[in-house]
Amino acid sequence: MSRESANPSPVPSEHPFVVGAYAALGDHIADSNAVAGLRGLQDVSSSGVGFEIPMFSAFPRWSDPGFLLSLDALGSVITLVPALYGIAAEGAGLAAVDPAQRERGVQMVRRAQVFAAGLNDKAPGTVTAITAISGPSSTQGPVDRDALAESLHALTQDDGALPVLIEHCDAMIPGQPAAKGYLPLAEEIDAAGRSGARIALNWGRSAIEGRSASKPSDHLAMAADAGVLGAAMISGASPTTTDLGEAWADVHNPLRESSILGDAWAHAGSSLLTTAIARTWLATAGARKPLIYQGMKLGVLSGLDLHARLRTLRDGLIRLQISPG
Repeated sequence: MSRESANPSPVPSEHPFVVGAYAALGDHIADSNAVAGLRGLQDVSSSGVGFEIPMFSAFPRWSDPGFLLSLDALGSVITLVPALYGIAAEGAGLAAVDPAQRERGVQMVRRAQVFAAGLNDKAPGTVTAITAISGPSSTQGPVDRDALAESLHALTQDDGALPVLIEHCDAMIPGQPAAKGYLPLAEEIDAAGRSGARIALNWGRSAIEGRSASKPSDHLAMAADAGVLGAAMISGASPTTTDLGEAWADVHNPLRESSILGDAWAHAGSSLLTTAIARTWLATAGARKPLIYQGMKLGVLSGLDLHARLRTLRDGLIRLQISPG
């Protein structure tokens, strides 16, 4: 399918489009051809491509300044979602009521701020924001919006500090198994509004919470109406079990149309996220308020080689067809 037939009109973006490549590449980030493959994605998006940088995660190469600078990418974003998810299991995080546990989350963000400043000193514009989460969940320790607001206030007062965003994950819903189970979006919006932080939304994570394809638009309107919408990320979600994961698992299902790529992408056929839905959602987000970034994060089956993983990312970029705003 050609780029033109898949995408009749480009989705405008004022900044490089952020690709959560770590979720697709996994351990293949250590492959000798990974740098060339990631740099090659710049040719697909006319607005340019930045990357999610998962600091303090299971993939240490993403925390190597030399590697990151070799990607020659602007507009990247440090994501602390994996790392903060890890300490949430111990009751720690930005929304923890216990001051010591909350401070663990704050210090993790501060280390990321220092790291980002070092990269930007060498190559201005390399990193534009830092994303975090409102963990831990209420089953992991006492949490509330005031604790989150206090953490965010401490992180947003330094002159010249990069924007800090809370990426909304599915909230705890009575009678519904949670993928993450962090604070409700309304409470995150309140904390962000009181502290000068912003909210990042992920289509798939909102769909998981609402068990529907309509919840992401509801969340988008909530954050935009409150004036705190800062980012919009594309991931899919599936209401049925696939080779990628269980029903409603937070595994970044790809676009439904990616199923035409071959048997290794057949699981995409059950994704609620179509190209049309993704493009409309991103365009709506971009029109409400100038965003810090837009992007996508697509999961890939284990066992695929680097080429197949990069193909998933290229396919997503071609279908979304992001262009300068």
